[in-house]
Amino acid sequence: MKNKTHLKPVVYEQEKIEFDLDQLRKVFSCIGTFATVDVQKCFVSKMKFHFPFKRTNVTNFLVEAKNSCGQGVPNVADRITVEIHYHGKPHLTESATIKDTGYGQYEVSYTPRVCGVHTLSVLVAGKPIPGSPFKMIAQLRDYTKMETQNCHLITQYGGKKFQTPHDVAITTNDDIVIVDSSTRDVVMLSKNLKLIKTFGHGNGDGKLKEPEGVAVGHNVIAVSEWSDHVVKKFTLQGDYLSKFGSHGSGDGQFRYPQGLTFNNKGLLYEVDSGNCRVQVFDDSNKFTFKFGSKGSDSGQFQGPRCIAVDSSYQVYVTDWTASGGIVVFSEDGHFIKKISCYKPYIICLTPDDHIITRVNSCLTVFDPDYQLIAQFGTKGHKQGQFEITTGVTVNSAGTIFISEGGNARLQIITD
Repeated sequence: MKNKTHLKPVVYEQEKIEFDLDQLRKVFSCIGTFATVDVQKCFVSKMKFHFPFKRTNVTNFLVEAKNSCGQGVPNVADRITVEIHYHGKPHLTESATIKDTGYGQYEVSYTPRVCGVHTLSVLVAGKPIPGSPFKMIAQLRDYTKMETQNCHLITQYGGKKFQTPHDVAITTNDDIVIVDSSTRDVVMLSKNLKLIKTFGHGNGDGKLKEPEGVAVGHNVIAVSEWSDHVVKKFTLQGDYLSKFGSHGSGDGQFRYPQGLTFNNKGLLYEVDSGNCRVQVFDDSNKFTFKFGSKGSDSGQFQGPRCIAVDSSYQVYVTDWTASGGIVVFSEDGHFIKKISCYKPYIICLTPDDHIITRVNSCLTVFDPDYQLIAQFGTKGHKQGQFEITTGVTVNSAGTIFISEGGNARLQIITD
């Protein structure tokens, strides 16, 4: 009889498992809510708040849809809405494409139609997510990379030399308009820098004596006359239209008018430097209102010089004093803010709402949030240097044009 092998029973020790009750409660609380979006837990990622504007460039970012436990919620693309608004252009509408990339992430993409400041409202289930609306800036160019080798100089037109080019403006076709206070010419150059025509020189009612500032509106060119204390208007073809103003301090009168600009509604804003104020006129030259006065309080000036308007109709006035800076007003002349900078003179607002001015012989750029982002150039006579800059403007491609009275030239900074 064979011996039977006796197997010993194996006894396993019981493993003690401890549970975190708070974690368990959290896990069980998520059961049944996985597909429910909690708007307050949603957010955007990979969003570029500043990006270069090209008409074919697509910008994109992610919307992260989360439930109350912070987990991604899939299959809710149809519940995400993105609304795009362009500052100062309420007639423009834009649509965005929303793509479900999985794990509760949704890629939003769109192509900006215009450069400048616009806002994106991101809604989930009809409610804005935290941080919405988001401010975006489609930039025409990288203002931090203005280089000397990208500068070009124009010293004459039609065989005639500039003497004291005092201001410069751009038409809607990107033609360039310069006034020279010494030659008394209004000079029009094409976007290719070819002479189109000159006008204004001579004697008579439709001629210029000492042109100071120039602005281009809808089919009209306005020129301020420093010593005659008037503003004269011409067609884009150079034909004389009208003049208004006289010497004095009453409504519609001037003491040494300087910078002027049109807004997109056709209102003309004129810096009445001798009276330390801005006067506003409609398209029939009728005085509508004024703002500013001499002083150092908010909304007052010591030495106002030049003026510009942004896409939201805000008005910017340079106060050419050590304590002046750039004074910002609403469309109807209510004080908003003063941007501190030393003795700014020239000013323009770019199509992407950046501010360009001159500080200490440097071309100086502020972003739409009034933050200093770039300075370029020094005092001198070479390319990329400046001497008594008297006017500045930017065309639709981001090319910058600076009139220099001290160097008797037009300097052009390309991208």
